[in-house]
Amino acid sequence: MEEAHPEEAPLAVVYMDLTHLAVVHMEEAHLAVVHMGVTHLVVVHMEEAHLAVVHMEEACPEEAHLGEV
Repeated sequence: MEEAHPEEAPLAVVYMDLTHLAVVHMEEAHLAVVHMGVTHLVVVHMEEAHLAVVHMEEACPEEAHLGEV
């Protein structure tokens, strides 16, 4: 992973709860959101002209999907 430079410092927000941890990371032209729960992990990544959403559930891993706009 590339190290963030002071002039290009990303914005990170971490929210911790009894059941989930959410991380928001924004740098340059993309926004990534990671949401981790007891049974699921959600990752949203937006860059330039596409939006990718990955959703995985421990109970139904075969339902994981990737969508692009």
